[in-house]
Amino acid sequence: MKIEWIQPSEVGQIPELTPATDETLLSLFDRALKGELLVYFAAVPFRLIEAFDKTYDPRRHPAGRAAVDEYSKEWEEGHFHPSWVYPKEERFILSDDYISYFACIEGQPEYIPCWVLGRPEHPDVRDIQGPINPDNIRELMGLV
Repeated sequence: MKIEWIQPSEVGQIPELTPATDETLLSLFDRALKGELLVYFAAVPFRLIEAFDKTYDPRRHPAGRAAVDEYSKEWEEGHFHPSWVYPKEERFILSDDYISYFACIEGQPEYIPCWVLGRPEHPDVRDIQGPINPDNIRELMGLV
């Protein structure tokens, strides 16, 4: 079976490559779009990132494996893809950027660039910038 290469952003359109829906993330996105929740950019220690859907692994599908490999290659070349996360207790939950997450699992960076829904208060988070202008949130989410 030949698998055509697809854009990493298209992986979620393949049914077996679709993770569970995180209603908290959707609610936070909605609040950020309405200007009710501030968004920050920060370097978050990868050890503090936790996947929402712990059973999901895009690498089990050839198209997902190819997408993770592509992101890994881009990271090695210095082209980073910020992930969307939100703070929960002492961790940061990732529900939307699994391709980037699994590229990080393989590359084991100490920190990853993140768009944080809500102010990151953890003392190990670095380079906190923002809050981001609410008028720019739609663009950051890829909605324009």
